[in-house]
Amino acid sequence: MVDVASLRFDVIFKKAFSQLGVFRQFVHDVLGISIQVDTVIQAYRYPEQFGYVDIEYDLFAEDLENRIIVEIQHVQEVDFFDRFMDYHLMGITQQIKSHQDYRFPKAVYTVVVVTGATRPRNEPGVRFSVATSQMEAFNEYNQPLGVYPHKLVFLNPRIRNEGTPQSVMAWLELIDDSLDEQVDETQYSPPVFQQVIEEIRRDNITPQELARIKDEAVVERAFRESFEGGLEQGRKAREIEIARSMLARGVDVVLIAEVTALSPEEIAGLRD
Repeated sequence: MVDVASLRFDVIFKKAFSQLGVFRQFVHDVLGISIQVDTVIQAYRYPEQFGYVDIEYDLFAEDLENRIIVEIQHVQEVDFFDRFMDYHLMGITQQIKSHQDYRFPKAVYTVVVVTGATRPRNEPGVRFSVATSQMEAFNEYNQPLGVYPHKLVFLNPRIRNEGTPQSVMAWLELIDDSLDEQVDETQYSPPVFQQVIEEIRRDNITPQELARIKDEAVVERAFRESFEGGLEQGRKAREIEIARSMLARGVDVVLIAEVTALSPEEIAGLRD
């Protein structure tokens, strides 16, 4: 057994899965496609804001034919499914540059990894290990036309079962295994899994990464307290509550602004 940092933390997931070999193999096993990319970008934003939400993707890569987006999510928020559909659709529609050229030159694949069991009341749960939303068009004979290859895939490592595809089973096992911050490295012989384990070994975590882990843990607690406290107000009120909780714990204003829709000025005003 080796001590590791949990892959439920955004900073650790990015550290491990932004490695080119890891990313390519993960994409191949989950989506069944091979990609030729030279870099994986962390915290990617489009050069110009597109739409009404300033979207930032955890991991982003693209080659000549495919655009790959990978997201890590621990606490399932009220708008969980809608938000990631929006992320996915933005990845598709952002490619349209002119009303005279309605084409999507790249297939867009969005993979969301769900590591937490928390979900708000009266909302759909994550009762699956793999769930896929496809946009393909079918004719009256239920035959695919092959015009929309885009896919949105949700992975839930905690609910593996006999129906889980074998191509992703080991990935889900490894992610789930890391959640208690210990991994039995002897169970993962392929080099790509050993590379992930090496990246997340506790001995290889920098002080900066450790500080970010602590901040993310505060965010996680704040969300959970909001759900358990029965917060039934609107999104704005919930984000203000979360921001206040994070401020009380000394979290940096910039990080609070990243995880809520509040501006730095609004967050600063909550100190009064």
